[in-house]
Amino acid sequence: MDNDLTRRMLLKGGALSLATLILPLPGVADRATKPTKSLTIGLITDLHHGNLVPDADQRLDVFLQAVADRGGVDMLVQLGDFCHPKKNARDLCKRFNAFKSPKLHVLGNHDMDLGTKDQIMAYWEMPARYNSRDVGGYHFVTLDRNHIKHENKFVPYANANFYVDRAKRAWADDEQLEWLEDDLSKTDLPTIVLTHQPIGVGRNGDHEADARSAQITRILEKANKAAGWTKVQACLCGHRHTDQASTHAGIHYLHFNSASYKWVREPVRYKDTLFAFVTLDPQGLLTVEGRATVWSEPTPEQRRLKGNYPDPAISSRELKTVS
Repeated sequence: MDNDLTRRMLLKGGALSLATLILPLPGVADRATKPTKSLTIGLITDLHHGNLVPDADQRLDVFLQAVADRGGVDMLVQLGDFCHPKKNARDLCKRFNAFKSPKLHVLGNHDMDLGTKDQIMAYWEMPARYNSRDVGGYHFVTLDRNHIKHENKFVPYANANFYVDRAKRAWADDEQLEWLEDDLSKTDLPTIVLTHQPIGVGRNGDHEADARSAQITRILEKANKAAGWTKVQACLCGHRHTDQASTHAGIHYLHFNSASYKWVREPVRYKDTLFAFVTLDPQGLLTVEGRATVWSEPTPEQRRLKGNYPDPAISSRELKTVS
């Protein structure tokens, strides 16, 4: 049975590691504005509150407690596939939004399994499906790739309508791409792009050349060329439930693992919650503090599941600047 169809049927049925990335800084002295102190982001993705992850509430609490234990963060980010717009998710959303620090939500495909974008955005108190904001001297851009492209028309995801040919889904609409190009032209701040569906990294860890991804990366690279320095420094993504990183044209692309599970022909949950703390330094240093865990039993091996399932972790990485 098709993996996506199986996942759809299930949905309808009811320690610390350190990664350091040194960001390129050509032309940094010529910037009109720049951050003056470090900024730390508490980041979680693919929590999947609902039938697939019955303990998602507890997993969010583990993450929020870790945020509190370190004295708070400057921003909270969830990269999508957070929950459905249903009554049982209201408290989950309130707990995430209760933190006083700025919060950024990113629309994931499964957030629209049981509703529409407008419905889930209302639950999250999310102002727009794509937007940008400045926090602590950095520019953050949130994108929405949740469209089906059919005969040059873009159909928004709603009520699990996206179970179609892979080439037709996960598109950003033309209106959004025009906005992105304009938005990047208007900022002089170091910029971080947030998406749910990955860009920049292929499934084998190489640079992503897929047209759906390339239409975005071309805009990012164009913005850097026009600025004369690496203004767009990193893209943070979720969706694949794996841990990957790639650097292309000076931009770091980081894919964060799920908080909850990996799909290995069926959902196999992680014993502990995965999340990360991402710190941006004004000198051009980006650090990622990740977590590692093990599989909950029965493990993929115990289930005799065949496939590629790396250890559940947000792994240690060291990436040097691309000059």
